[in-house]
Amino acid sequence: KTYYGVNDFTDNRYDPCTSPKAYPGETIKIDYKYQGSGDVYIYYKDYHTKIIYLSQKDEKELLIQGKDNLIYEVGLYIENVSSDFNLSIDSFKVEGKADYEIDFSKQIIEDYTLYHKEISGCAYYDGLWILEDSKLNGRGFNDSYLTTSKYLKNFNLTYNLNFKNKPYGGISFLMKGIKKNYTLIFDSDNQLIKLIKYDDFKEYVLSSLSYEIKENKDYQVFISSVNKKINISINGEHLIDIEDENRIDKGMIGVYTNKGSIIEVKNIKIKEL
Repeated sequence: KTYYGVNDFTDNRYDPCTSPKAYPGETIKIDYKYQGSGDVYIYYKDYHTKIIYLSQKDEKELLIQGKDNLIYEVGLYIENVSSDFNLSIDSFKVEGKADYEIDFSKQIIEDYTLYHKEISGCAYYDGLWILEDSKLNGRGFNDSYLTTSKYLKNFNLTYNLNFKNKPYGGISFLMKGIKKNYTLIFDSDNQLIKLIKYDDFKEYVLSSLSYEIKENKDYQVFISSVNKKINISINGEHLIDIEDENRIDKGMIGVYTNKGSIIEVKNIKIKEL
């Protein structure tokens, strides 16, 4: 099992919060052998649709497809076995470069209790995070983050976002925690786009430039982070191109908000390089 939803727990005494461990773009590799007769397939199962996807019979690898799938299970699917059927597994791996999309119109609220709710496939720190009109809505009066759990090193990201009131928030990446990450901030108070690095409880402004920021305007943000380089474009305009000699080596991605701002995100596209 590569993801646990609310119905996979008998209680929530520890306030569980889970994210998937297998992603579209990666390959399931299972080295197995068997005696007797039977039909053996590698499979994966989508959490939301419960559809099972099979490899060809007796294949040892299966590429996970469907960029917006939330992978619930991976393994071997076995049927039509003889009475003397016996199978052994030498190795079981999920590896490769993830290439997937978090489409918030397909996510659900994992409703544990009145006070404990999660967005499927995500985790959060502070703030209120809900699904509304097929989009993610987040609001926080302190530093508030919603994140995935997959650690990425080199990647391209595309976010489609909007702000429903006075914008102050944006995108976090290479996150190892709320005080160790990069955050791109839309600051409408000062009409600035800022790229800030938080490292060991210190704040470094890597870039700050004037930019017209409006409520209820769609922004498509593209971020490429490869080795020491970070490149950022907004609505097709290339704005930030920097090198950080001490770049955080890898981390999660997420959404950030503060100062009561409501951020709305339609989807996030992630391509591991």
